[in-house]
Amino acid sequence: SGLGEGIPRDSKAADRVAAEDDKSWRREGMVDAAVLRSQISDVCASPDCGLQLMILCTIHGLCEEFMMYKGVTTSSGIAQQVPSGKRDGLADLAKRPNFKKKNPNLILAIGNLRSLGFKESSHQYISQVSRMASAEDGCGSRVANWVRTSLGSFSTTDVVLLHQFVQMLLLRAFLARDKLANVVNEPKSAGTYTVGTNAETDSTYGGGGKKK
Repeated sequence: SGLGEGIPRDSKAADRVAAEDDKSWRREGMVDAAVLRSQISDVCASPDCGLQLMILCTIHGLCEEFMMYKGVTTSSGIAQQVPSGKRDGLADLAKRPNFKKKNPNLILAIGNLRSLGFKESSHQYISQVSRMASAEDGCGSRVANWVRTSLGSFSTTDVVLLHQFVQMLLLRAFLARDKLANVVNEPKSAGTYTVGTNAETDSTYGGGGKKK
């Protein structure tokens, strides 16, 4: 249910999914992280937003990696971790960021997950990812390594909750790409803020570590 699928590249199809009443960003299941990252990389935005989008792509990809290792890949498996009531709460939170602002505070928005049971310790770990990005002047191996280490201490439920929320934000951002491009005079593609290669794909969870 959505696994292996990205956003339609065909312009007419993209126009259709960008309709005002579109709810495809709420889709249940897994949207292929590599495909979504590729498409988000081409989205033009302000520097703040572009960097945050690439950090979210890294979080999304590593959550997907963790979930595949744990065998949580189907819509039913995800629904066991994030039941319908909690999913509605996720969607409400994902609607809050304003993509007409230069800095939509996408990373800070993760803190709102605490209202849905996201553990305080989980939030404290993941909230430091912006500092990692600042330290390496972009989104690269430091960010990926920090996210990977953080996820190793999360419960499976927290990882799935984070994955689904970040996926909603990324899908919303893609649908709002025209707005993002109009926020600043000279927007750059989000991929500009990637440092090095896709370090988040360099290792898997097969080597053990703390899992719940």
